[in-house]
Amino acid sequence: MEFVKCYEAFYGDSISWDILSSNCSSGESVFVGALQSNYESIITVGAFGSVRVLGKTKSSNEAFLDKYGQVYWYNVKDYGFGFAPTSKITLSQKAYCDVEDLANETCSQRLCWVVGSDAGGFRAGCFNNLEADETIWKKVVYTRPWLTPPDSVSALRQGVFTAEREIILLNQGYVKCYNQSYSDSIPLSNMSLSGSGLLASFPECKDASHVFVGATHVNAGNSSLDLDPVILGAYASVDVLTRWTSNLTEAVWDDYGGVYWYNVVDHGFGFSPSANINLSEEKYCDVFDEADGTCSERLCWNVGASDGGYRAGCDVELDSSDRWRKVIYMLRRKGKAPLRGGTIRIAEIGSRPSLGLGLKLGFHVLVYR
Repeated sequence: MEFVKCYEAFYGDSISWDILSSNCSSGESVFVGALQSNYESIITVGAFGSVRVLGKTKSSNEAFLDKYGQVYWYNVKDYGFGFAPTSKITLSQKAYCDVEDLANETCSQRLCWVVGSDAGGFRAGCFNNLEADETIWKKVVYTRPWLTPPDSVSALRQGVFTAEREIILLNQGYVKCYNQSYSDSIPLSNMSLSGSGLLASFPECKDASHVFVGATHVNAGNSSLDLDPVILGAYASVDVLTRWTSNLTEAVWDDYGGVYWYNVVDHGFGFSPSANINLSEEKYCDVFDEADGTCSERLCWNVGASDGGYRAGCDVELDSSDRWRKVIYMLRRKGKAPLRGGTIRIAEIGSRPSLGLGLKLGFHVLVYR
């Protein structure tokens, strides 16, 4: 299925992120690029990514690797959105955008648009200070609809997601089946998919093959965030809900989402970016690496105890919290979405980005001749 243009504006136009996200986040992947209006069939610089690249990030000096296209992305509120060939970025407080390597070896493989201010775009490769340009440089985003309903989206959805947005889950076909406060002490064993189990009361969640388990923080007074919450979570096969484990220090790998899971009765249920966990006899949950390192990529809910949830990333002792919520989304649909990726500097696209030009994963550059 072809890519479809979902956003186009001059570099001098400020970005309405709500509109861009709404128009471009319903597919399996996106292509983000810049072109000059007098050469509209030529993308000057652009990159393919999974739809998750439209989600928010926090670091002003480090971009995250999107495995779909093997390119590094960032989207920092009140600063910039864009991509780079390495994780190193420098979001300047003056330019609000990435000023890393403006004139050296990787400048041609970087793009940045200002987010959250009246300014527009900033750089397209080695061209920069474009935020006032309203006649030549354009920002474009294309989206590619799902070829078939996704089954294993492991190529797009592997690892722990510290800022997944609900709209991305819903657009993939996931349905919210569980939504309880961290202070709620309902044990996971009651969340059975059959019989009198809690999840069995949701017909749309029966026959699910995959789940997304996560935690979200209720943003009091900010209705826009509550309508599209940001979630710490991970994708997995549905088996992680009912597969009991017994090891208090080692979690079990799940192929679907590329994350380690555990479900130890009278202790905890959750996930970790590595097999290393520490289910404390005192807390009944994973207390491994609470202060640094991988703490932001861990989740644990108490199982079989009177306490509720315990940790959501680096936030712990949440057993009585009404601001944190435990959520489970389920996917019934089956099929596979093919993996596409790559980055192009100059490529002929006609009416859409061409995928038949030998693009490879990684920062492979195509030069239009």
